[in-house]
Amino acid sequence: MELLWQLLPGYIALFLLVLLLPVRINIFFVWDDKDEFMTIRVSTLFSLIRFAVEVPAVKQKKALEFTLDAELKAGQDELIRQERETVSLLDLKWEKVRGLIVYLQENSKMLRFLLRFFSRAVTVEKFFLLVRAGMSDAAQTGFLAGLYWISSGWLKVKAKQWFSCKSEPVFVINPDFCAQPVFAGKFDTVFSLRIGHFVIGGSLLLLTNFRGGSV
Repeated sequence: MELLWQLLPGYIALFLLVLLLPVRINIFFVWDDKDEFMTIRVSTLFSLIRFAVEVPAVKQKKALEFTLDAELKAGQDELIRQERETVSLLDLKWEKVRGLIVYLQENSKMLRFLLRFFSRAVTVEKFFLLVRAGMSDAAQTGFLAGLYWISSGWLKVKAKQWFSCKSEPVFVINPDFCAQPVFAGKFDTVFSLRIGHFVIGGSLLLLTNFRGGSV
């Protein structure tokens, strides 16, 4: 017992150091008409622990039905799991959807608090959004590009208000004046939180569930 008390300060210090470790998350998403590719990379402990979730394709075979191919990797090349799943909107259990809506309504105050908590905790290291868009009419394409620039300016201001940004968010628009409508682009962002933020946020969410949804 005496040895345990002697080691206790060291355990507490180690636990606090773990809570202060940053978790870096990179979201990379590319879309081009009907083809999409998304990768989510997570790393912590100075990149000693890292894994990635890759979603190389989302294909629509039937109306209201989507096929999802996903891979979970550790490190660079080690494949942990590969999944293929077909999701149909017709198979949704609407009772669960209704239960989710009721849950969101009952816990709206706590969820808003958690959103504010995480928005203040997040540090955005990189934010890049490139959009290539065009309509069949040149005037409509120009209007769409102008609307994008106005919206991007507003989003830059809001992003700096909501998050701590290490670099200026980048928004790029490439108007495409081709004969056919085009909508494609690339989204790349890197942000970080500390493990302690996940612990506090998860604890508050569990506390809300134990108290029956009250705040």
